[in-house]
Amino acid sequence: MRCRLQNQRHHPQRRQSPRPRHPLAETAPEGPKPLSAQWIREHIGAYRDAAIDDPTPQNVALYLYLQRVALDKSSRFAAATQRAVQRDPFLDEITRRPTATFAANLTNRQAGGNRDDLLRRIAETAGVLFFFRADCPYCEAQAPLLVFFRQPCVDRDCQRTTMYGRGSVDPQK
Repeated sequence: MRCRLQNQRHHPQRRQSPRPRHPLAETAPEGPKPLSAQWIREHIGAYRDAAIDDPTPQNVALYLYLQRVALDKSSRFAAATQRAVQRDPFLDEITRRPTATFAANLTNRQAGGNRDDLLRRIAETAGVLFFFRADCPYCEAQAPLLVFFRQPCVDRDCQRTTMYGRGSVDPQK
């Protein structure tokens, strides 16, 4: 019995009362987490406007602090992006298109040759119809493009067709 009394003395039974809820827990704001990129995008304009409209030291400081947070986040993102590109060559744009002049020129020549080959293959099965109006300045400006299409279309026709059956546009301009 004595042992039982000692246990009760050292460990009295506690009443389990329901814990009151925090009043702000029920009214938690919907929307982005404070100081997240989305939150900054949505609120930085209002802070800037408040600092401009009412340039008190507090308003200006609040805007500058928020701007500092945004700049720090963007700096961390830029550094992480650079590390990711350095680790994965498929993310590096320099591997897609060379930046050295001699290599870029070679790439341009190869692309031009491929384009010409493709146009020749298309010309074997297709022709070009150019519809125009004689009084249309846009048609006249586009007419010289026919010369470009005629060169690979040696065996095919590049037909000019006037609308309303009158006038012509000189493709040699």
